[in-house]
Formats: sequence, structure tokens, C-alpha cells
Amino acid sequence: MRLCLRTTTLASLLAVSTTLVPAAHAGAAPQLNSSQVSVLVTASLVLSIPLAMSMGLARASEATGEASRRSDGKREKAGPLPPMEVKAIEPAADGGHAVRLQVPDAPDQHATLQWPQGAPAPASRFEIGDVVYLDPTDTGAGWNVKDDDGQLLAFVPTAAAAADNGSQAW
Repeated sequence: MRLCLRTTTLASLLAVSTTLVPAAHAGAAPQLNSSQVSVLVTASLVLSIPLAMSMGLARASEATGEASRRSDGKREKAGPLPPMEVKAIEPAADGGHAVRLQVPDAPDQHATLQWPQGAPAPASRFEIGDVVYLDPTDTGAGWNVKDDDGQLLAFVPTAAAAADNGSQAW
């Protein structure tokens, strides 16, 4: 909203400034009739509004690019994780699904995978007692969760990858 208001203000100022120029020079230059002034005003509007809007869009795209590069390009990539055992499959508080995982023989090392309500939930692919393997993706954007047979059960993004614009539900 703020960017739109700023763009509109810039366009208006540019249009007003171009209409004042012929009036300021009317005594020094030949007199302009109303149709000539109308052409100048229309031309200034036709040229200034798209120019001002494109400036605003350029700033918006720069802001988006800056946000995606926010840690100076030093994103933490997904690393190797130990195999984990499925301990529970339960509904989440928001109506989605949750799968609780734990490293066998290490009760202090656990994780919970959650899917919000309405999202495609692969929780039905998990079974209590199964051991799953979290393999980092080649790009480091997250982990592929696989069963003993190597079948893909789910993808878990890193926090940075989940925060990207392309990862959000629109």
C-alpha cells in the first residue's frame, strides 16, 4: 500500500510539474492554446505514470531480491541426520497432522514433522515403529524422508527454504 501511494504521488508530481512549465513560459514563448496544453498534459501523463509505476515495481523487485539474499547468500544447507523411529502420528492443534520422530536409543534427540490443515499431508505414509532416513537434498534445501525401501515419504525444507516466497501457500 505504501509503495502504491508513493508511486501515485510521484506520478502526480511529475504530471503537475510538466503542466506548470508551459504556464511559466507563456510570456516568453509563443502563447499555447488550450488544445496544445491539453496535448502536453496528456503526453506527460501518458509518459509519467508508467515511468513512475515501473520505478515502484523495480524497487519492489529489489526488495524481494534483498529479502531472498538476506543472510549474504550464506544459507545453512541441510546436513546429514541420523535415522529416526516414528513414535507417534497424531492430529496437530491446528487441525493438520503431526509425526513425532526420535533417534533410536537417544530419547533427547527427537523431531516433529507437521503439516497444516488443508495441506497435502503425507502423515498417512508413516507407520509407528518404522525407521525413516532423512537424506539431505543435493541443493541443501531440505531433507527427503525415506523408508527402509528408499520410498520417498515426505520432503522437509530447511527454515530458510520454507521462508522463501516459492514455498509459501498463496
